[in-house]
Amino acid sequence: MKRILAGAVLLGGLIGCPAGAAVPIVKVGEIQSAQDCTAYVGWGGRLATQCRAQFPDLRANLQSMLLASGRIGLSSNVSGHDLPAPDLVVTGRVTGLGLTASKASGPDYCVGGTRAVASLDLRVRDAHSGAILFGGNVTKSVALSSNIVAGGARCGTMTPDDASYDRVEGALALVAARTVLFHVAPLRVTGISGRRIALNYGTPILTLGTIVQVTGAGGFPLRYQVVAATAEAAFADPDGEAGPIAPGTLAQLIEEDDPAANARRTERVELP
Repeated sequence: MKRILAGAVLLGGLIGCPAGAAVPIVKVGEIQSAQDCTAYVGWGGRLATQCRAQFPDLRANLQSMLLASGRIGLSSNVSGHDLPAPDLVVTGRVTGLGLTASKASGPDYCVGGTRAVASLDLRVRDAHSGAILFGGNVTKSVALSSNIVAGGARCGTMTPDDASYDRVEGALALVAARTVLFHVAPLRVTGISGRRIALNYGTPILTLGTIVQVTGAGGFPLRYQVVAATAEAAFADPDGEAGPIAPGTLAQLIEEDDPAANARRTERVELP
């Protein structure tokens, strides 16, 4: 119990570190597979090889995303030692990586497509006590191809290849990095100018078109879309209804494949 409490205190001290404060040092540990690597042979030889080597490209991409945020320092293994000594250790397990093919057709049309869905079970623990501070399963869906044929009833999907895995791996690394970062230093509104808000993360964590949800002064959730971003900050305009927001308010990122991304943007009113 004491170790768990100590871990909670450590995480609490890391959340919302003021500018100039020492950033937490994170070690990205091994990423395992929940299923036998032979299950990935259909993707091409490279993915099965990545699986057997504990997904080194996914791990490297996750490290790059964390480091690029400016909120994390990375620990590397040098001659058998972790330098600098980490505060937090991130590990993961790929729990799902599959394809979904869809096709709709009629006498004079055909629409086909292929999507990849990847899931990663994340764990973040205190490097000193070993206590798990938080964890969860993140999932990312990526459209790999589409085939639209007019005037015919035949169209195709696609067979995954190395490039397909690269797209899925990059998208999964980004959503995993966001999950870790927003627990260490939550996404917040840092400033307001007219209807536009500023956020405390920039590229590559927040990119153009990203949707964030912010709770307004009345408690109603408001949606904003990122219209500009630098390495240090992002700026978002209302995506529908706007309302008063206080600086420092927490924000929630909505992934583009989340059903919440299709939520109503304007309030329904009765016509006169």
